[in-house]
Amino acid sequence: MTIPSIQNTQTHNAGDNNKVTSKSVSQSSTSAAPAGAAPAGAASGQDKVSLTDSATQLQTLTEHAKTLPVVDVQEVADVQRTLATSGLQFEPAQAADNLLDQEKAFAMIEMQG
Repeated sequence: MTIPSIQNTQTHNAGDNNKVTSKSVSQSSTSAAPAGAAPAGAASGQDKVSLTDSATQLQTLTEHAKTLPVVDVQEVADVQRTLATSGLQFEPAQAADNLLDQEKAFAMIEMQG
């Protein structure tokens, strides 16, 4: 696709993961292409997009993540079975201790940062 308002070759670097290179294709406004013909430069492959290794790996991981289930079906079944059989044991004192330990850990992280 030709964009007449773009006349220069430009390279944009958006961090380590993406590098987009665009090249303009000059086409005079007086030349007419046959109906249904591809724009000048389209068949010659002048436009190019290249991905870094990390961007390619990210794309592969993203595609793999799309195939994974949203929830762990086995974990849900285990929790349902535990709730149904009254096998859930809750110790308020232990829960309070765990909460305090977690808050102390968060405070240490904030102090380091």
